[in-house]
Amino acid sequence: MIPSSRVALLPVRLQVRPRTVLYVLLGWAGGLVAISFGNYLLQTLRPEGFHLPARLFTINREANFPTWFQVMNLGLAAALSLAVAQSTATPWRRYWYGLAVVMLYISADELSQLHETLAVPVRSVLDTSGFFYFAWIIPGLFFVAGFALVYLRFLVNQPRWLGVWLALSGGVFVLGAIGMEGVTGIYADNRAVVDIEAALPRRAMLFMVFTHIEELLEMVGIALFNYTLLRVATAPSAEVARAA
Repeated sequence: MIPSSRVALLPVRLQVRPRTVLYVLLGWAGGLVAISFGNYLLQTLRPEGFHLPARLFTINREANFPTWFQVMNLGLAAALSLAVAQSTATPWRRYWYGLAVVMLYISADELSQLHETLAVPVRSVLDTSGFFYFAWIIPGLFFVAGFALVYLRFLVNQPRWLGVWLALSGGVFVLGAIGMEGVTGIYADNRAVVDIEAALPRRAMLFMVFTHIEELLEMVGIALFNYTLLRVATAPSAEVARAA
């Protein structure tokens, strides 16, 4: 059952409906992906015709509108996690603070692409290819595994709906960030299309499909996480988290 009540967060008493926020975030995510891929098709099929500046709208590039949206999406996740932590007087408070820190780091990483700095040194040491062509995936998998182990007890001691939604949102995000990145790596490694500007349009097409699916899953995962946190804020305090 989706709570229909409004939620007041922090001293400013910001009132929102969780479901409305979810629809807005999903709409923005879908719209940005559609604009990016549609613009890519226009550039590919009609290079002399009208199209938007690729640098500003291509979803797998940096410092543009899609990046700005995801940084804000992740920043909202960090702020909501912090708000939940500060309003929770249970043994699980530190886990909510931990989620706020993780979301803040991922937001910074989205803006600066810190994880990409690991790709070259890891690939040179391990000579990775295929699924691990983008070699930052390897330390990324270790981080995800460690995070899952640390938070497993937290998840199983939450109300079922909360544990399910947190696991679902995290799973969707990881599926995009690591799963689809690996699939893209397989294709890029086999066909040498990492440099999109230099690739033939037909060879680059599937690469772009994969990267757009990857970015969409990441955006959807964080949107679901933000929705879950807003549902936490509307739930009675005794229902949000309980001691083991």
